[in-house]
Amino acid sequence: MAVDSRVKGRTYEYKVRDIFTKTLGFKFERTPMSGALYYAKGDVFSPERPDWPYIIECKHYKELSFNNLLSAKSNDLWSFWQQNLDAIATAKKELPNAEYKSVVAFRWNRSKNYAMWDSEIELKSQMNVKAHGYNVKIGLLDDWLVEIKKVFSC
Repeated sequence: MAVDSRVKGRTYEYKVRDIFTKTLGFKFERTPMSGALYYAKGDVFSPERPDWPYIIECKHYKELSFNNLLSAKSNDLWSFWQQNLDAIATAKKELPNAEYKSVVAFRWNRSKNYAMWDSEIELKSQMNVKAHGYNVKIGLLDDWLVEIKKVFSC
C-alpha cells in the first residue's frame, strides 16, 4: 500500500508539536497556511511564546542517507536546511527586527528523532558538519530539547 507523503509529513508535524509541548512546557501548534502568516514560519510554532526564536521544520522520509553529506550538494539534509533558511529569510522581510534561529526535526522510518541546528547549543553527542557553505550540528532531538530548555529558561 502506498503512503501519502503529505499525510506522513502532517502526522510528523503533529508528533513534533507534541514532543516540543511536553518537553518545554508551553504550547506548540502546526503552522497554519504552510507558514504564510507573518507571525508563524516553519512547520511548528508556539502561539504562547512570541519570543520563541526557532523556526522549526519537520521532515519524515522513508529513508535518509548520510553517506554523501560531505560530497553531494543535493543531499536531503541540505535540502531540509535550505528550506529552513529560506523560511528565515522570508520571516526577516516581514519582521526585520526579530531574531530567528534554525532547527530541523527529522527522522526516517524506524529511526529516532533527530535535530539539525546552527545555534550555540552543544550536546554531549553530536555531529558537527561543515560542507557546501553550511555549518550545522546534528544530534538526537530529545537531547537538543533538554539543552534548549536550559538555555531558553522554559
